Amino acid sequence: MNTGTSFSRWDRVTGLSITLLGPVAAFRGNDPVDLGRPRMRAMLSLLAARADQVVSRDELVDGLWGDQAPPSVDSAIYTYVSSLRRALEPGRTSRSDPTVLTSAGSGYALRIEPDHVDVHQFERHLTAAHGAAPSAAIEALNFALSLWQGDPLQGVSGPFADSYRRQLLDLRLTARQKRAEVLLEAGRAAEVVVELGNLVRQHPMREDIRILHITALHRTGRRAEAREAYEEASRYTIEQLGLDPGPNLVSQYERLSTEDDRTACIPRATRRALRFTGRDAELQRLRDAVARVEAGQGGCVWLSGEPGIGKTALLREALSEAPGVKVMSAAGDVLGRRFAFRLVLRCLGVGSTASDTRSAALARRLDSIQAATGDGEDPVPYATNRIVDLVSQLSLDTPLVLVADDVHWADEGSALVLHQLIRLASHLPLLLVCAATALPDDQQSTRLRRAMTRGRGEMIRLGPLPDETAAELINDLTGAARTGPKLRKVITLCGGNPYYLKEFVEELLRENAIGVQDATAELIGTAPVRMPQPLCAAIKRRLGALSSNTVEMLRQAALLGPEFSVRDATLMTGRPAGDLVVAIEEAMASGLLVSTGTELAFQHPVVRQGLCDSMPLAVRDALHREATRAMYRGGEQPEKIARQLVATTATVDPVMIEWLKDTTASLLTTAPELLADLLTKLLTGDALEDEDRELFTTTLARLNFRLGRPTSDTALYVLARTRDTALAAEMREMLAHERGLDSNGSAGQRADKNTDARGIVQ
Repeated sequence: MNTGTSFSRWDRVTGLSITLLGPVAAFRGNDPVDLGRPRMRAMLSLLAARADQVVSRDELVDGLWGDQAPPSVDSAIYTYVSSLRRALEPGRTSRSDPTVLTSAGSGYALRIEPDHVDVHQFERHLTAAHGAAPSAAIEALNFALSLWQGDPLQGVSGPFADSYRRQLLDLRLTARQKRAEVLLEAGRAAEVVVELGNLVRQHPMREDIRILHITALHRTGRRAEAREAYEEASRYTIEQLGLDPGPNLVSQYERLSTEDDRTACIPRATRRALRFTGRDAELQRLRDAVARVEAGQGGCVWLSGEPGIGKTALLREALSEAPGVKVMSAAGDVLGRRFAFRLVLRCLGVGSTASDTRSAALARRLDSIQAATGDGEDPVPYATNRIVDLVSQLSLDTPLVLVADDVHWADEGSALVLHQLIRLASHLPLLLVCAATALPDDQQSTRLRRAMTRGRGEMIRLGPLPDETAAELINDLTGAARTGPKLRKVITLCGGNPYYLKEFVEELLRENAIGVQDATAELIGTAPVRMPQPLCAAIKRRLGALSSNTVEMLRQAALLGPEFSVRDATLMTGRPAGDLVVAIEEAMASGLLVSTGTELAFQHPVVRQGLCDSMPLAVRDALHREATRAMYRGGEQPEKIARQLVATTATVDPVMIEWLKDTTASLLTTAPELLADLLTKLLTGDALEDEDRELFTTTLARLNFRLGRPTSDTALYVLARTRDTALAAEMREMLAHERGLDSNGSAGQRADKNTDARGIVQ
């Protein structure tokens, strides 16, 4: 099997070869054959798919026309066959019999070795992969997939082509799926995790592909993403198909969850790639609570904070060194709410195979709960009481720390148990820890928190990391001792959220956008870096908890800039302020928006960026243009209008050009860099008259000089066109200063950089 060479090089050496896995084409050696009209290519496709077999006239008619065959179909068949024969055997004389496309009874046969047709090579290698050793299977599948040059049978239509195209696409999916399975078996999950993610997006109904994707994520250490992939798969099945998740998907998730609980949730000792830092006060409060329960005094802790802020990391650190207590933990999930007592049973390890005989016995009783409860007894209180009894027994054996992470996703049964344990904790050697994220209208978590407050439980809220702590996190990721000023801007972008910060810096490292010099990590170049996919998924998941009206308001508000007023939002959305109040309150309750006094702002600029990036460019452009017009009509501040003009790719219209002439002086004072960006955009287009172009170029030259930006292009443009001797002298002076700076690196020669607004726009 010569799998190391592509079909195009391997089989087009001599003789005839045909490709169907992409554009339909024929080659004689390496020279293409002119196949003429689409119907001729359709006929060749059918004959090549049945290479060296007889295809009857009726099969040709059905395959090319179906029920739409013309009255002159016999003549058409004869014409296409004759044309194909001339194309495939150009040297054949009219007196000699054809040897490539031959007649056989009432049909025709394409006399070509099947291996000279890429489809047959593909099928042969796909068949060979089944049952082969992993290395041979991977080699065969790689070769089979390398034959594809796009969608099959391109440029061909008709009943046969449409049907055969679907079959081939199914076979291609089978080959890709088989290759992923073999690579996973061979321990090479990292090679297929991206492709499987693409396949899930292309074939969302294929649960088997989703299972492979979840497995690949898990085996590459991306366990949080594996869990997200499961939740997305289950949500799709429930919402789109109205079905419960399939048993294979559920069992895979359960297996991964069990592994995560053992190795990742809150283990005794964890190898951390990053130092835990910046939470000294909160860490000490948790450790004090653990010390009290170790001494026999129970209690409760409520730990809150936004997603990614570090709640689980804090718990892991606090409980990593507590030899005198038993730690049991689990995390809730959005789909787990559908299963009664799911969170607490996972937390306690209750199952038929549990090592603790009491946990195994409880699992058996709950499985037959209807029989166990007796006549007329409600099974929910029965199960609640039995689970609480088990917790009491376990805590009396050894002081117990029971951790319910992501308790905002707790099912109703687990919430009932937690309410009971809040009341009992102070009477047992039991520390109950609940970690939660505030969700809109989450009354269940609110009731739990209030019950814990009444029981004098500890309330710990995690806020953003201080800038210096965030810089230490970057240093750990980059291996540097210091963080440069440009890279520090990532801290502001991520709003002190350690998860957002970690994902963003790791993406920068993957893109080789960070360099380390003299023990200082700094950004390289100026090209924008794309949002990391896990970060985009986290933002999307966070927005998924909000109402559609709130998400739409946030999406449009994101285009307004880092800060915006309610009035700005009404102009952008076209909705009255009263209609926006509920959406704004929901966004603030979720921690996505904060008040800066007179305006609102995104707590994490990276969320704003994610919202902007999620919109198609055409939609984003249209919204910027609408906002520009609305703000102009509403007399909004020049800086806000200018920001919209810079953001759109559309040409600046004459009305806005006149507006810019009137507001240049104001923008020079309030937003000089924004003005420079707007003038650069304006001068790049062709919307300006010569007089206006010279005016704005002069302003930009002076502004660039003031800001320390390159001045040569603008100054030379003005110098070549102006008849004003004073202005020409000014431009020459700018050029001289810039050249002086280039030659000796001294910024001190740039005199008069503090030219005032009158000097720039005069």
